[in-house]
Amino acid sequence: MRPELIDSDAFLEVVNQVAVTAPDMLAGEAVILGQYLSSLDIVTPEQEHELHEAMLRALVARGHRSVVFKPHPAAGSRHTRLLRASAQELGVRLVVAGESVPAEVVFSALRPELVVGCFSTGLVTASRYFGLRVASYGTPLVLERLTPYENSNRIPATIIDALLPRLSQAGELETPPAVEISELAGAVGYCMQSEAYPELRPVAEAYLSEHGTERYFKRQRLGALGLAPGGRAGRGRRRPSHACAAAWPALSADSCNRRRQPHIHPLVTLSQPRRTARALHVRENRPSSRLSWRPPSASSPRQAREPPPSGQARAEPTA
Repeated sequence: MRPELIDSDAFLEVVNQVAVTAPDMLAGEAVILGQYLSSLDIVTPEQEHELHEAMLRALVARGHRSVVFKPHPAAGSRHTRLLRASAQELGVRLVVAGESVPAEVVFSALRPELVVGCFSTGLVTASRYFGLRVASYGTPLVLERLTPYENSNRIPATIIDALLPRLSQAGELETPPAVEISELAGAVGYCMQSEAYPELRPVAEAYLSEHGTERYFKRQRLGALGLAPGGRAGRGRRRPSHACAAAWPALSADSCNRRRQPHIHPLVTLSQPRRTARALHVRENRPSSRLSWRPPSASSPRQAREPPPSGQARAEPTA
């Protein structure tokens, strides 16, 4: 299957047609885009609620009194209940968009003054296709908590944090330092998958030399790759896997990697139990002369195959 680009006008036409069916009660000055960070074990459920509540307080600090919360369909209803209680304490009207209402429809129907989220890709959609003001909130916490470093969520979190304005607790929008996003993504990508993309090492070295190691890089990972300040270039040795390091912390990286289980093809894995069970059944029901030895009896057909004692002629079997 080959990916195909969808024309922007065609995309917006479909969204506008669906937006006509948006509920009348869906109204608000600002929008909070929820995600399912705790379900991915990036943060705890309590931290995710605190993140939503902090976004709401920052919007109140900006003067917004009517806010729409668009939870992620996979997040469940717990965060919605907690945020309703927080809005009531703050005296804010909170409207919750249903699971059947896409975020793009919310953008088209409401045209909110501000859309805020952590690192939801909906922020880029709101800015690119609908011309709305957007802001990120809480990305430093996510970048710190993402494990392992090669977690695939690190790339969108990095791009959102570096590209979009950041909403402060006081409700102010802060512009991030200017950076070439392709160079940053290349540097982070190399640190995530250095063996898969060795050609990105010069990009990482150039970015780190110009912008430093703060915010987007882990010192331990840079040290393992020979990219830490003062480290030897090209020294990078492969780090042991997270599970391996946790199980045998005293082992070296090389011995830890040798303990890794070999890769098993899924088809072999699925068919293995049946073959194993059949082999065990045959083995258990088959007599084996290896378990115990008995001297051959006179009627045993094997006696004819036994070699005669030394000095005696071989007896021919009788009919």
